[in-house]
Amino acid sequence: MQWRAFVSEDHMTEKKWVIFFVLQNLIIVNGLVLAVMNLRYPLVGHDYTYSLPSFLDTAIHYRLNGPVIQWFTPTFGGGLPAFPNPNHMQYSLPSLLAVVLPPWPAMMTSAVIFVSAGFLAAYYFFNRTLKMNGTASLLGAFFFSANGFVITRFATGQLGYFSFPLLPLFLILLLDIKLPASVALCLFGVLFATYVYSAGYFIIIIHGLSILMLLPMLFLFKPEIFNWKRLFTITVLGGVIGILISASKLVASFSLMRYFPRLIADNYPVSAFSGLLGIMLQLLGTPSMVPLFLLAGLDPSTYPTLTRAATGTHYGMWELDISITPVVVIIMLVCLIKFVHNPRKYIRLIDNKRGRTALLVLAFFTWVTIEFILAKGFFYPILRQLPILSSLRGNVRFTGAFLFPLAFLSAAVYNHWAAALAEKNQFRSFLLVNLLAVIPLGTYFLFDKDMFQMIYDIEGPQKIYEQIRAGDSFEIVDIGKPPGENTGALLYRTSNLNLYEPIFGFELEYFHPRVESGSIWNVSDGYYNMTNPTGYIYPDLNHNKAFERFQVEDKERLERFVRHIQPDWKIPKYQRVLNWVSGISFLAGIVYSLIGLIVGRNTGRSE
Repeated sequence: MQWRAFVSEDHMTEKKWVIFFVLQNLIIVNGLVLAVMNLRYPLVGHDYTYSLPSFLDTAIHYRLNGPVIQWFTPTFGGGLPAFPNPNHMQYSLPSLLAVVLPPWPAMMTSAVIFVSAGFLAAYYFFNRTLKMNGTASLLGAFFFSANGFVITRFATGQLGYFSFPLLPLFLILLLDIKLPASVALCLFGVLFATYVYSAGYFIIIIHGLSILMLLPMLFLFKPEIFNWKRLFTITVLGGVIGILISASKLVASFSLMRYFPRLIADNYPVSAFSGLLGIMLQLLGTPSMVPLFLLAGLDPSTYPTLTRAATGTHYGMWELDISITPVVVIIMLVCLIKFVHNPRKYIRLIDNKRGRTALLVLAFFTWVTIEFILAKGFFYPILRQLPILSSLRGNVRFTGAFLFPLAFLSAAVYNHWAAALAEKNQFRSFLLVNLLAVIPLGTYFLFDKDMFQMIYDIEGPQKIYEQIRAGDSFEIVDIGKPPGENTGALLYRTSNLNLYEPIFGFELEYFHPRVESGSIWNVSDGYYNMTNPTGYIYPDLNHNKAFERFQVEDKERLERFVRHIQPDWKIPKYQRVLNWVSGISFLAGIVYSLIGLIVGRNTGRSE
């Protein structure tokens, strides 16, 4: 059904109604995300205490140095690596927006861009690539976009997860044959690289697990869209392009992490059964659990306690709510009941070897995903030793890998059910299901308590932004422990020892500075009172070591550094070469993709 039932009544074109309902749902999803982000304004999520001061520090760097790499910063920790820090997001969308917009509008604009891009890509994938009808495609896009994972990450300020909504873009690049393979692999590489430069390492793994489950599901649904040669080519060559674009960041980050690897692992002391129950409770989350607690006469703010007990974690709702709308839960329950009632009917639908193989592949990668979430099993303990995985914590976040598969499965089932209805009933059914998907989202506003750790006052970053615009120098003059941690470092021009920097451990157990509170120009044992940050990543080249201070002979370099003007740092030649390789690869990928899209569009019109 393509909106024809309603078009005939109001004499509007089908295209206009599609646009109307897409915009309506986009407004609802974005409105929800922004409303939750601003629940306690001017207090916002705790993790913005890390990202916003960093973005403002980068804005100062851009103003004084241009768009070159910010290797180090004097602002935090007595002098630290900037770009080499894997959590540093100098070339990410939120960071770039924070240069031209005040901090909080920049974050809200980023949220709208990511959510909208993901929603539209999901609609396109369902409708154009998978050929689902318009209503099923729109519902599928809504099911995926209006999820607890996105809402809680944006609310708490976990900016490394902002790119989560972009998953359907990868599926379009891999499976939509209307897009030339050469263009698709370039865009694949560029998109992959944006994740690396946006500290999206966790998202790369989550999306990887999702795609590994989705491919066999999509094969069972519509095998004709699979061109295995194209898929393999885009994945391999696109991955190579992505690594080339990311090489500068990856190598710089590994140069730092060889000395500060942050080896960490989650261990959830619960049974496999309890862990599986925890996964289900995560997916139910706020939209399903809050109404149940209210019906039982219980305080809805206590529901995360149940999820916490099942998962064996100490996290709050900001980590454990990875919910999908209750409509999806209902659709899945109906499917389960139908299957249990007559399993042979559905098993017979998979009547060939390729279909059964796809089902086994799906089961295998579902198992692997569950192992990642539970942080135990046969495969995960082996994979956990790999780089990046060995430095990640919070395995309960991997539950987000199930969100798009569930959204796709629900949209496919609805698409099948709707096909049996008369056109007017199809439209009425869509309106009802869409409404039922929206209403439970109001549960995010039923808490009397702060569920998102909204304790960071945004007025501090706003004041810093205004001072940057006014041309203040922000020259660092002291070392100390200013109020406000990283924000206070900028407000008081005091490089802070009361640091918020996870690379050194959440308790700063790996942070052992030799600087002391006082003027940076204090001299002791032939050293100034400011850390020479090259010792963190290139100690051999610079003849120093981590936490070593600037020598008195380096006064000129220190003078430039504390004024945020990048000195001529001693950087290895291979790193400088990789900087050029990454920059040229990025520009080449963008230019080639744009030319390919323009030529392809013109060719399509001429035909």
